[in-house]
Amino acid sequence: MGLSDYLFVCLIGALPGPLSITFDNANFQLLPINKNKCRHIDPVRDISFQLFTRHNPLMPSTLRIGDDEALAQSHFNFSEPTIFFFHAFFESSQAVPATYIRTGNSEKSDEE
Repeated sequence: MGLSDYLFVCLIGALPGPLSITFDNANFQLLPINKNKCRHIDPVRDISFQLFTRHNPLMPSTLRIGDDEALAQSHFNFSEPTIFFFHAFFESSQAVPATYIRTGNSEKSDEE
């Protein structure tokens, strides 16, 4: 593998997700990426949190590591219980498992 090939793999690996196509509620990866060749993870670029609350149940507030202003402007309440749903490339906050968790949690909160 030459230097240009290595740089291309790292460039593709720096994208927010793998090259893929969605068909019939399934996501198919078009190009496998060997992350062992380019292990650097940038927390600011690669990690984000989408906050859903009863004040914004459909449209999340995006929170990023080190962005205190976004946290202060969100509906995050430190006195309320927090649930984290982790996923990687193949899912999103709009995927069926995430919506079930989000809906179930908001309904449970309304009952209390």
